[in-house]
Amino acid sequence: MKPRAFLGKLLLALFGIVSSLLLLEVAARLLVPPRRTPLDAYYTADERGYTIHRRNLNAMIPEPETNTPVLVQTNREGFVGRDYTIDHPTSTLRLAFLGDSFTEALQVDVTSTFAALLERDLNARSPQINFEVMNFAVGSQGTGEELLRYQQYVRKYRPDVVVYFFFPNDFENNQYYLKYRDRFLSSNPADWQDIPEAQANLNAGRRDLKFRLLQTSRLAQVVDRRVREVPWLADLAVRAGLHDRGVMGASQNGVHPTFFIFHNPLPEAHRTVYKFTRQLLQQAAERAVADGSAFVVAYLPQAEQVDHGLWSALQQELPALREPGWDLRLPNSWLAEQAKEGQWPLVDLTPAFAGHYRQASTTPLYNWRGQYFNGHLNVRGHQLVAQELVKFFTDYLQRSGIITRHFQNITK
Repeated sequence: MKPRAFLGKLLLALFGIVSSLLLLEVAARLLVPPRRTPLDAYYTADERGYTIHRRNLNAMIPEPETNTPVLVQTNREGFVGRDYTIDHPTSTLRLAFLGDSFTEALQVDVTSTFAALLERDLNARSPQINFEVMNFAVGSQGTGEELLRYQQYVRKYRPDVVVYFFFPNDFENNQYYLKYRDRFLSSNPADWQDIPEAQANLNAGRRDLKFRLLQTSRLAQVVDRRVREVPWLADLAVRAGLHDRGVMGASQNGVHPTFFIFHNPLPEAHRTVYKFTRQLLQQAAERAVADGSAFVVAYLPQAEQVDHGLWSALQQELPALREPGWDLRLPNSWLAEQAKEGQWPLVDLTPAFAGHYRQASTTPLYNWRGQYFNGHLNVRGHQLVAQELVKFFTDYLQRSGIITRHFQNITK
């Protein structure tokens, strides 16, 4: 075949492929609902490439799970809530919250988050002290990112108490940082504070082609979602380097690999992630205490742990979940052991949530996203968390002597 004829056929084939992809993209845009809220409506990257919120945001934005407009406000640092002074006034007691999307709480108005409700209620109970509850949470991030965020943003505000909110999928997030374990466990923060944010998480600083396609192409979003739902396709994507599966492996009998954090005995890879997570929490505790802050861990339960109806529905859908070995309280008991060993105060919100579902099973605490899946906390869920945190901190701040020290500082 002559070179000119071959080139013509090649161009014709490429034209056909591009035309077909464009037609499929048009069909996807006509038939598939868009992502309700683009990620860049909320998120950006800071100067070092870490994900934060768009700074100084004050807007009504449709919440992705319910499509209901909610008031989102962020401060000059790029976190949910108002601005705070770097100087720590004598009469002010500061609680700094670190967590993921459940603590970030972009699903409800900024005034209805449990951080905002806790600040209001603590100030109402103790007018002599000005309580500030500072929310440094960012969605899709685990203990590793929270530790980095503490060092970069939180410690300069000199909080009296640093609270790490733990959600079960933190194990999943942490697995992608195992390759940086030695740096995370270094006593010198300079060894770990420049660790890159894992691309398996929400990373607004990404500029690679895959991320751009997933942000702009409806067809790419459809294909990516389908690949993740089919185990053999997901495995193929991992082998091709398109997906990062982490160390937890692939789905088994329809059960997502990260759900095996609830299986006793734990798979070997999951035991490794549990151990690493404990090391990250210990590092977080040491960093906070070294900076003069108290350290507290709060556990937010996954819906399946507290909603028996949801767990039963999942067992009916996935026979593998009916087999022996599943222990939905395994992360709780593990975290309680770590807190006892490390002498960290722990507030586990699971009993309060479970008690609510026993008494009011038809009143959800999570946004409903389908027959077998709950989303983030709704307004009622945030109210319950705030109620439990008020009880915990009213007792803890007195018992630990933090309140007494503040009264002494005020009278000096």
